[in-house]
Amino acid sequence: MKILLWGAYQQGNFGDDLMAILFAKKFSQAGHTVEVFGLQETEASLNGLVVCNDIYSGVKNADVVVLGGGAVLKEAQIARILLKAAPRKIEARYISLFRAISRYGTPVCFTSIGSDGISSFSDVAWTRRRLFTSPLMLGGTVRLMKDVEILGSKSVGAEFIPDVLIGAAHHFGHEPAKWGFQRPKILLNLHQRHASFGRSFVSYLHRHLPDAKIVISNSHLPSSGLSYEWKGDLSGELYTPYKDCLEFRDLIRTVDFVVSSKLHIGLTAMSYGIPFMSVGGRGKVRDQLHQLDLQSECYVAPDDCASVFEADFSQRAYRIKERLDQIVPSLAVISSGHFDVLDRLVLS
Repeated sequence: MKILLWGAYQQGNFGDDLMAILFAKKFSQAGHTVEVFGLQETEASLNGLVVCNDIYSGVKNADVVVLGGGAVLKEAQIARILLKAAPRKIEARYISLFRAISRYGTPVCFTSIGSDGISSFSDVAWTRRRLFTSPLMLGGTVRLMKDVEILGSKSVGAEFIPDVLIGAAHHFGHEPAKWGFQRPKILLNLHQRHASFGRSFVSYLHRHLPDAKIVISNSHLPSSGLSYEWKGDLSGELYTPYKDCLEFRDLIRTVDFVVSSKLHIGLTAMSYGIPFMSVGGRGKVRDQLHQLDLQSECYVAPDDCASVFEADFSQRAYRIKERLDQIVPSLAVISSGHFDVLDRLVLS
């Protein structure tokens, strides 16, 4: 079967690209032919993947389109769309995909997608709503339990399975990371708007965990042109520029704690048993942490430094680690269900 894997791969973003590689390799191992729409050549060449950059030819040649993960069920941010080109381009991709599947009658399904800060299907951007209500939509899997009901309100079949990247270590055949917090290595990945928190946190670590090694990194390919992430500006931390998603995955495997607002950086870390704390993460991050019963420990508002700095941060790390050791092994196995559902829907 010929599969066109479609997602937010044009942004050179760690989480989306890691899912693209994971899904594409799983499909290829099952004997299918895969093209990945819009994946940057850096990732494609490193991982032996074939890229399609023309949505119409890609859809025409495919037997099925698979939406390969990410926060697809999002509201239309009208102000951002009016003021900035990047959001307009993102929504234009959904319009082009809908037109292409309608022209060629190519069915579409979804795997490990989710909502981001919405409460009903009517909140979803119209560019995306009509894709999901198309008669060509076969259904698929979602990573938040509430999304089953949201899609079900429009008779779209969706099965809840934990996010595929909570099983990243399992899917890549890796053992849990070797973990300790006596001389911890801590990875920071923050938006520039949270630089004040970053400075305060680094200063706190220098005072209370002087043996800690601090690594700061971004999470987009240089070719993406995205430069909104904080690079750090205090002594003692190491800035490590992002090069590709598998190298970054392997960096995550070497650390003892991750601080980021990014959902998939956090889930990948958790898959290896590494504690994660979100600073000002979006609705999708809060929903995911709440679903894992980790929101009180793992979510911090950027202006709420006191909850981190007035307590023993090491004890927070140990509490999160204990919870991860309890839940991740079973969630990782269950997350393989995304592949089983796809087999049942279209791939067998």
